[in-house]
Amino acid sequence: MWNLRNINYESENPIEWDIKPTTLKIIPKGEGHYLVKAYKIEKTGIYKSAYINVNTPERIVDFMIYNLEKPQYSYAYDSLNTEVIPAIASDCFGSYEVYYSRYNPELSIEILKKGLEISKEKSVITEDLGNILIDENRHKEALNYFLISEKNRSSSEFIIEEIENIYRTLRNIEKAEYYKLKLEKIKTADNKV
Repeated sequence: MWNLRNINYESENPIEWDIKPTTLKIIPKGEGHYLVKAYKIEKTGIYKSAYINVNTPERIVDFMIYNLEKPQYSYAYDSLNTEVIPAIASDCFGSYEVYYSRYNPELSIEILKKGLEISKEKSVITEDLGNILIDENRHKEALNYFLISEKNRSSSEFIIEEIENIYRTLRNIEKAEYYKLKLEKIKTADNKV
């Protein structure tokens, strides 16, 4: 992974950007601009290596660099038939869809699980995993990750709501009602502040 420095904003060509290598193994929490290894995934699920820029704290991806022997670039989401996802996880909160490949969801899950092993901010990656697993109709697995997020200061009360909804889907009404009550207490406390 590289820090992007002294970006010439007059040029939108990421190949011309000034970069500095880092020893980071995960996209850190906070503000920054990074160039990270990524996967360009075809509709078939087959993927090739690429690079993308990731702007934090929002986790915005603009460009993809590919064809690494003769580097070329494009806007990351120009093609309807390919997806591009970072090859390393992020401790910085953002849309889980940055990591979600509908063409190869197992690759998405594998990347996030590897990141979770080294993450200090467990809630961010577990929420990404939980959301992807819900989209894949893998509710029991999603629940496990959302529960980890809850224990590690989840990003918002919406995670409590997700836990409640999953328990309802799994027909565990007692647990669903417990989390419904918990969510109501959180909202009541927020309104008093």
